[in-house]
Amino acid sequence: MRYRIHQFRTLTSTNDFALKLGAAGAEEGLIIRTDFQSRGRGRYSREWISEERKNLLFTLLIRPRIRANQAALLTHVAAVSVREGIERIYPEIKCALKKPNDVLIRGKKVCGILVESRTMSDWIDFAAIGIGINTDYYPLSLAEYATSISKEINRKTEKEAVFDAIIKEISLKYDEMFSKFTYGSE
Repeated sequence: MRYRIHQFRTLTSTNDFALKLGAAGAEEGLIIRTDFQSRGRGRYSREWISEERKNLLFTLLIRPRIRANQAALLTHVAAVSVREGIERIYPEIKCALKKPNDVLIRGKKVCGILVESRTMSDWIDFAAIGIGINTDYYPLSLAEYATSISKEINRKTEKEAVFDAIIKEISLKYDEMFSKFTYGSE
């Protein structure tokens, strides 16, 4: 997958912005990235909290050729890609997946994934894969449930290296998995 990155200082939500662009016809591979979300959210409209420029906050717009009932594959591809990207940059970390949309380190959430899609008939027209990764910050009020990469490695993270590794993993897995699906096939 070829991708283009649009970086913003502040957005309400990367997913909301990507969904608007998708509805307006934006091409697959668009990445909306921000330093801060004023209304970041996860599943069930739960708030996603991050300080400015401390974490990775981005959404990838895709146009997979799959049926709507196969949408869970998108979350799985994203979660596995995040796990493998983090572990590639920090081999001392071992991540686990908590279905359907979380990546954990030592049982604590380091990443949440929110996939939202728009359909035409039974097919996905486009999807926004929102990814929030606690690279250098997590709310101390959630210390029992959350962590950050920097806390786990005891130093500041290489955010750009983590981002690049995850995008490479998503691109490879997406191309492998979804190239075999075509409209009209089961």
